Amino acid sequence: MKNTAKLVLKGLLVIVLFTSISISLSTSGVKIVNEAKAAVSYQQVYQYLVNGGYQVITLNPIVGHKGSSWIAHTIINQVHYSTTIHVSGNEIIGQTDIPL
Repeated sequence: MKNTAKLVLKGLLVIVLFTSISISLSTSGVKIVNEAKAAVSYQQVYQYLVNGGYQVITLNPIVGHKGSSWIAHTIINQVHYSTTIHVSGNEIIGQTDIPL
């Protein structure tokens, strides 16, 4: 009887452990997918700048910046700029130009 109780208890612990790990992994997986969907791609930012009349020399994400903003070396009307592209979620909300 004692062995049966121990066996049932061990089985129950394994089930609880497996269930909690599965829930934890699926929740973090959903978060990762949502964050990936929220990002604005290189191509979207590049096209935004070209459509705005810019010639794009370099384009890079700003590392460690929450909101996935981008920094670019651009040229418009023969003037070189450091252009910061501001992003919120999955959309570009504007840019700031600083002449070089």
